[in-house]
Amino acid sequence: MPIRVERHRSFLGWFARVLQRTLARVLQRTLVGRRTSPFRLFVMASLLGLPIYILFFVYIPSNGMEGGDKRNSRGLDENMEWKAVQWERPGIRTGVGPDTDRLGRVLMKDVRVKHNNTSIDGNRTVALNGDIQTTKQTVKNINGISVLYMGCYEDVAIRARRALKGAYFADSRKMTNGRCISYCKSKSYSYAGMEFSSECYCGEAITASSAPTDSHCNMTCAADVTQICGGAPYISIYQIKRAGAPDQSEKRGDTPRFRIGGHQREDRERSYDFRACVPVRGEEDESIFPDGIVIGQPSMSVASCANSCGHNGHPLAGMTQGTKCHCGRLTVVFNLQDAVDNSHCNTPCIGDGTANCGSQEYVSVYQTLHQDERCSNTVMMKPGTMPLIAVASFPGSGNTWVRYLIERATGIYTGSYYDDGDLYNKGFRGEREQWHKRNTVAVKTHRFDKEHISEFDGVILIIRDPYKAIMSEHNRKFGGHTGYATEKHYLQGTEWIDFVTGKSRTWTNTALNFLQYSKKLLVIHYEELKSNMKPNLEKMVRFLDQPVDNDRILCAMSSPVGRYKRPPPKGTALTFDPYTDEMKEFVTLYIKAVSMALHITNQTRLPETYNPHLAFFP
Repeated sequence: MPIRVERHRSFLGWFARVLQRTLARVLQRTLVGRRTSPFRLFVMASLLGLPIYILFFVYIPSNGMEGGDKRNSRGLDENMEWKAVQWERPGIRTGVGPDTDRLGRVLMKDVRVKHNNTSIDGNRTVALNGDIQTTKQTVKNINGISVLYMGCYEDVAIRARRALKGAYFADSRKMTNGRCISYCKSKSYSYAGMEFSSECYCGEAITASSAPTDSHCNMTCAADVTQICGGAPYISIYQIKRAGAPDQSEKRGDTPRFRIGGHQREDRERSYDFRACVPVRGEEDESIFPDGIVIGQPSMSVASCANSCGHNGHPLAGMTQGTKCHCGRLTVVFNLQDAVDNSHCNTPCIGDGTANCGSQEYVSVYQTLHQDERCSNTVMMKPGTMPLIAVASFPGSGNTWVRYLIERATGIYTGSYYDDGDLYNKGFRGEREQWHKRNTVAVKTHRFDKEHISEFDGVILIIRDPYKAIMSEHNRKFGGHTGYATEKHYLQGTEWIDFVTGKSRTWTNTALNFLQYSKKLLVIHYEELKSNMKPNLEKMVRFLDQPVDNDRILCAMSSPVGRYKRPPPKGTALTFDPYTDEMKEFVTLYIKAVSMALHITNQTRLPETYNPHLAFFP
């Protein structure tokens, strides 16, 4: 079956060629022997470029192969008729792919291949850069990146309901699994998904249900018919392993590995975040979550429970007694505010003795890969309709994290004094709006001069322990938003000494100037927001003159980190204290100055953890 018309028979192609030749002759005659204004040159160049664009990007559609030429090197003849598609990679028997979409992309639902003398359905097994993907939860290497195939998921063509809600790009000529995965990794996302042969989606969590079978993901990639790139409307999703994470897939079957922050016996890749250890409420056979469910799992592990809950559309999973799996979401009654020390959740999972699954009286709560949808919709307001409120801080004090929480709690995008393309691609759609446009709920800034401060109607000032804030900014300087500085960056030359000297003064001046010049001020201490989120988040929403929506607040608390927090270091933790005694002396003086200023302006005092030896804490 032909999949496109020959070039000489297409009216659109003929029209583009005639227009191109005509404009070229006009341009040549115009430019010869006379001076032409820059404006006329611009108009002529634009007219000349139009038919070229039509010719190469409209007239010549992608046929699913690199370059879109009239001959497909893997089995299409000069008349674009299908012949048997040949797979030439070792260990794979030749198959036939008779089904294509309207652009000629291969649908592999009827293909069968053979690998190592074992017949496998072609829609579940494809070649990935030399590796054969045969089952879910198998760690593979694609373009030098370790990934975990999560499966085929149903998608919805509405942004707020997408399976992956992060960055996106499409390429109908050059899309492959490797290209999409590399793109999402470069944007610091945890998941990459391919759909409809040429579309790439990134995200930090999967917010969709898995397809009944992998056969729904049956479309080959635009640039490589040996790879599957989702379906219509189904998406093939891969989890991108973090650098330095140990590969546990061969040791413990096909269950995804994870890091159980502070609640584990060994370090693993982080797929599910440990949230809290809380007391069990209600009857023994009831779910700990109001309106939740209980799933009996005789061989329960954290991964099996979290997977079950996520696939059933629940953002949280709770484990008790080592064998009971509870699924649900945060509510006014169950909000993790009564969390206790993790040591109370000390019963090993019956299916994985290396991790704990609650106890008789306490429940281990984890975040699943299903995102709470109560706060997934975010809007941009009309220009001029919002007060100009700053979210101000010294760099490294959690400004981006606070913006994430505010957006989820209010449903309105935040803006920025800066234009950070990386943050824009990660979902901060207000990042590239004019910061004084008054169409966002708040605006990020690190400037602290009087003139700048006076432009705002109000300020949310975030203050963080200067020792940690300065190190965070140092990590950002050398490792980006999610990386780390190495030991050599602290030991070589005087860079670190100069950095601490200058940044500690900036930390102090930022706090003092906003305390002095702000028209209206709310001080939020990073450590208190982290340990007691609900009242502090509600306080910020009220300060922004927005209604407090309990569902949105609880939704924000359900997934409080997002993809904007720097993950724990793996193999790069410092083996020494980078702050010398001399550094600590002048940093202590700066802390004392800020503490006194907070007291004078009747603002909340600094947490005592900033410096336990500080003599003055009003």
